[in-house]
Amino acid sequence: MQSIVDHVFVGKDKDLLDILVIAFILISLLQSAMYLIRSWSSRVFISSLGVVWEKRLFVKLLKLPINFFESRSLGEILSRFNSIRTIQNVLAGSLIEVLMDGLMSFLALCIMLYYSGVMVTMTVLSLIVYYIIRLSLFSRIRTHVESEYTALAKQQSHAVETIRGIQTLKLFVGEKKRLDAWFNLLIETTNESLSLAWFRINFVVLKRFIVGIERVIVIWYGSHLVLNQQFSVGMLIAFLAYREIFSSRASALIDRLMEFRLLKVHVLRLTDITNSNVERQEGRNFSEEVKNIQIKNLYFKYAENESWVIKDLSLSIQKNQSIAIVGKSGCGKSTLIKLIIGLLEAENGKITINNKDISSIILKDYRSSFGVVMQDDQLFAGNISQNIALFNEDIDMRMVVDSAKKASIHNDIKKMTMGYNTLVGDMGSVFSGGQKQRILLARALYKKPKVLILDEATSHLDKDNEFFINQSMKNLSVICITVAHRKETIACADRVLEMKGGKIIRDCKPSEYLNE
Repeated sequence: MQSIVDHVFVGKDKDLLDILVIAFILISLLQSAMYLIRSWSSRVFISSLGVVWEKRLFVKLLKLPINFFESRSLGEILSRFNSIRTIQNVLAGSLIEVLMDGLMSFLALCIMLYYSGVMVTMTVLSLIVYYIIRLSLFSRIRTHVESEYTALAKQQSHAVETIRGIQTLKLFVGEKKRLDAWFNLLIETTNESLSLAWFRINFVVLKRFIVGIERVIVIWYGSHLVLNQQFSVGMLIAFLAYREIFSSRASALIDRLMEFRLLKVHVLRLTDITNSNVERQEGRNFSEEVKNIQIKNLYFKYAENESWVIKDLSLSIQKNQSIAIVGKSGCGKSTLIKLIIGLLEAENGKITINNKDISSIILKDYRSSFGVVMQDDQLFAGNISQNIALFNEDIDMRMVVDSAKKASIHNDIKKMTMGYNTLVGDMGSVFSGGQKQRILLARALYKKPKVLILDEATSHLDKDNEFFINQSMKNLSVICITVAHRKETIACADRVLEMKGGKIIRDCKPSEYLNE
């Protein structure tokens, strides 16, 4: 610009003008090409990095113990993954730009110093003022960001719970109450978002005001230099052009650095997963036939300030025995089951399998010996055969059918138009409660378990299906542990263990228990 004003206009050099125009066009093409390459390569790199991050986070999530999930809502956990995407988007949009802004700011500053140190000082001081203001208000911005994500997690959790419980809501005509509660959470989230947006808009206004005042002062001072013949018009125009580059790049650099600092909020949210202790991954291998399970002086409670759920419990189960665990709700039956299969860890005492402490065995190997149906087990989106085989890559249809027959669900499946290819809706909503339980039982049997554990696994079945399944379980020649209330299931067991207050108060034959 200085050459055009001082040489082309003053000297009326048209040839120089043509050369400068061509040079400007080439520079524009080069800048466009560099922007394209820089932006695309940055996006590809950060996206690839994001895939690695999300996979590692999900792998870590799957390794966490069951109590991690029981103490957090689904929406709260899912919102942690939103934090990864936020980090990814900020890095993809800003990482290369920060480097470029820093480089361009430095180069522009060096050129500006060649023209006038005084005017450079004015420009730099204005940016320092802007930086100090942003830094002083950073804690408030951070608080609003944290509040926004907390409110969003609550809203998502409420929506997920509403969808999962839609049948209950319709039966109790509770849609309006849930809608009102969700709307209040939506308003809370929106208000937090607006508060954050208000701060950011004010920063833009503040930046424009400070830069605008500084620009006026620089032009005023530079104009005096031109009038005093210390500057040419071209020099002033060139300085203002470089000043514009420096000011815009440096202020953008400040904004991006503040955004980087805000990423700590999201990093801290991720530490809820990354810093949590995983389930035991080490130990000895275990693949042998299960001959016995021993429990000695077992104690367990869910929290330090709570009472014992399992208290000084001892138990011995031998090969091929069928055990029925009975007792009132809340006496510790399901907790005992979770302790046996390694979902929970005892406070004191120990559990052994084939005289080996389960704490010394790799959990995956240990659990592979069990076929389990819990009260709140779920079916997954897919077809019936995939659910029975739990989405194994190589599904053995012969085993699928055999497992379904033993679980008394084969005939029901054959009556369906698509048979074993019938699609299962989310949460298994296509099937009745009894059908769902039998598919879950077939899934447990597909593993060819050495120990079968059923926690109220036949509570929704009619007597005929329950009788058939109980007879099938007797013929399996495996240890079978059943939590039961129904007489028909209890009668099929070899032993009945009655629990009360976290203890086994009675160990007897089914006939003795049922007669009383």
